[in-house]
Amino acid sequence: MIRQAPSSSSSTSTSTSTLLRRQQQQQQQRPAATSAGGPPPGSSRGRGGVSGLGNAALLLSLAALALVLVPLGWWNHAWLPAPVLLDEAAAGARFSEAVALNHTRILAEEIGFRMTGTVGEILAEQYIIGKLNEYKAIAKTNPNTFPSKPPPARTRTFFVGENVDKIYTNVTNIVVRISCGPACNENALLVNSHYDSQIGTPGATDDALGVFIMNSPLFKNIRAFLNLEAMGNDGKGILFQANARGLVDAYRRVGWKHGSVLSNDVFKIGLINSDTDFRQFVDHGGLVGLDFALYQNSYVYHTIMDTYSAIRPGVCQYIGETVTGLALDLIISAPIETFKMSRDFIYFDLLGLFFFVYDWSTATLLHAALIAVGAYVALQYGFGFARSDRQSAAKRRGGRSAAAVLTTFAAVAMSFIATLLAPAVLGAVFHFVLKTPMTWFKAGWRAMLLYMPTSAFALVGTQILTRGLVPTDPTASVERRLWAGMILLESLLLVIGTGIRFGSSYAVFLHLLCTIAGLALDRLLSFKRNAPFNPLAPIRTESYIVACLPWALLSFFARMAVTLFVPLTGRLGIETPGDIVLGFLAGLIFSVGSLPMMALSGRFSSRGLRRLLTAVAAGALAVAVVMANTFPFDEAHPKRLVIQYTRDYRPSAPKSRALDIADADPACMPLALSHIADALGQPVPAPQPAAARDVTWSPLYPLTRFVGAYTFDISDVPVAAGELPPPRVEVLDSVMNDAKGERTVTLQVYHPHHHWTTLVFNATLTSCLTYPVTAEQPNLTVTLAAVEKDTYQMSQLWEGGGNGGDGRWRWPTAGSGFASGEDLYLAAAVVEVVV
Repeated sequence: MIRQAPSSSSSTSTSTSTLLRRQQQQQQQRPAATSAGGPPPGSSRGRGGVSGLGNAALLLSLAALALVLVPLGWWNHAWLPAPVLLDEAAAGARFSEAVALNHTRILAEEIGFRMTGTVGEILAEQYIIGKLNEYKAIAKTNPNTFPSKPPPARTRTFFVGENVDKIYTNVTNIVVRISCGPACNENALLVNSHYDSQIGTPGATDDALGVFIMNSPLFKNIRAFLNLEAMGNDGKGILFQANARGLVDAYRRVGWKHGSVLSNDVFKIGLINSDTDFRQFVDHGGLVGLDFALYQNSYVYHTIMDTYSAIRPGVCQYIGETVTGLALDLIISAPIETFKMSRDFIYFDLLGLFFFVYDWSTATLLHAALIAVGAYVALQYGFGFARSDRQSAAKRRGGRSAAAVLTTFAAVAMSFIATLLAPAVLGAVFHFVLKTPMTWFKAGWRAMLLYMPTSAFALVGTQILTRGLVPTDPTASVERRLWAGMILLESLLLVIGTGIRFGSSYAVFLHLLCTIAGLALDRLLSFKRNAPFNPLAPIRTESYIVACLPWALLSFFARMAVTLFVPLTGRLGIETPGDIVLGFLAGLIFSVGSLPMMALSGRFSSRGLRRLLTAVAAGALAVAVVMANTFPFDEAHPKRLVIQYTRDYRPSAPKSRALDIADADPACMPLALSHIADALGQPVPAPQPAAARDVTWSPLYPLTRFVGAYTFDISDVPVAAGELPPPRVEVLDSVMNDAKGERTVTLQVYHPHHHWTTLVFNATLTSCLTYPVTAEQPNLTVTLAAVEKDTYQMSQLWEGGGNGGDGRWRWPTAGSGFASGEDLYLAAAVVEVVV
């Protein structure tokens, strides 16, 4: 005889067969509830019958948890240490932000623009050497400080889809060697940064915070390097890239930690079509190193807004203490001469509190073990494969069959994919249909606000559509099966990430760990001796709390993603659909974070889900309407416009003048052009074709492919008083060598009133400097080569030969009259040769 215990949350002694009989009786007694949209068979209302109040209590608990975890991750990303405000004498060996920012103020404000070849660069060089000599005089050791003018140097970078060769001559490197003796000199650590600034910016953070480069006589003793960069002026400096496990181990030992292999993956897959000076040391120097960068508030990057006064207190303290502490650790404790180049490791921080680094071999073992545990927990506690009871095989077959597992997995996977992609679809609507892109540009959180309600709509909607795929027999509740489906989905994602060695799969590992732990905790807390497991009991609140712990990490990732990508969309090009990119990122974060909510939906009837869908749809629509009518730019987050005044002095176009406008994002350009056209009394011009952009905007090459270009003819507009004279170009020498079929030309450009000059020409090459044309590319053709940069005396020589015989363009050696460095930009394409 089976004795039936009372049905309550504290009673678990009822056998499975009795539960089955009781459920059948309840279904017979309450047919109207099911037909009217009540819970389907197999769903649970409390532990044997959860009330609406029980579900409400769980939802309130999760809402309270979100109010703690989400702000925790969001705030932690913005946290900065208190600055040390000591003067140089009081600071001593301690890093002081006040001291460092004083130097930054002098470089960025008192000296100002420091483009290569300008007076500002000379003044910066003199200031830095003067301060270093002061430190040398009071140092206990005897550091060597000397300016270095290396021979012409060449680098090749792959930039925005083009191989770009850069030739530097007569540039000055400032080399500082701090040594404890000859033995220390054998294994040196290089700390590198540039002290020049980009045109149009005082460069307070990019990059007035440090100095050094590669062509030094000391280079042969360098075993590792730390590269300092900036693409913003706020927040924590991030460990951007790393190529040696030993260096990351040292970083883990010192200071504050902020870094993730995610940034390595971003560069690996080409999501950011750019790079830092880190690549030069790796590709051309063969060195191991770490790449640090400021990246928050990237709106100011390479703009006039990158000023000393805009640096938030604590920014310099964070990066300064991190780099100085790391440098000391590496030169005192770490065997840097033994470090080998490798990216076969994973590293990440958890909210800046903990930092982990381990090899891929360890990661593979951890991932495999967790996947195995997840499969066991999902099949036993989600589908009941390992339970024994008195049901017949026929009664068990529906819930425990492979088909039940596959259909449940399919329901979870479809919901996940829809939740992931729905915001990207909304982004496509904003970009292509409504023609209102980037309405979230002023603040990254606006992108999350716009796209996440659409993800929520997709989540609820797919739960309604796929409910029939989840079995509803007494073997387990719908909620429990959906939870098990979550485990299987996350396991599959982890298998894929591990298989392609995607370092950021550690985030999936952590999420899967919490999901498995939640279901296992439910079984542990429900365990009672000599009592069978109740498969229809709802999953405990404690389990949901454990499964939702990754919300803090996801919030941290969300802020990091929008901080990095939202400002980037303002300079990624006019054809880049930033709304789709941000929609996808928002969908990725929400789809992962909402997986526990997918299981929770199993508690609700189809009627309840439809009501929820209506509410979510109304909210998503309201947000979309508001955002569609939001202007994306303001004074602190402006649209980038490049404005160029052109005057043509050729006899064929007697002093015609033009106003050239270029932009690098798809937002609001018609509005900007209409204002300019109204002021000039002209119609809005059509965009220039690509070939015209390459000539008009040659100083921007190869970025010309990303900009939209427009030209207003202002020849009839009165010339402003005090218009500066143009650069003057003189041909000093032109000699043809008939035997070689080569012409050598020497030009002198006098430009006392202009920072930047560009020489544009076409030539077909059989050799490109020291890079020979390979057999695979016998007809390499140069469409554009631009000699850029200024001169100290504002007078500059260009010398070279081309388009005769072998078509070589020859550059002079050091000491041939160049007063500054120059860049030679080469791009391969087929064009008509101009002789």
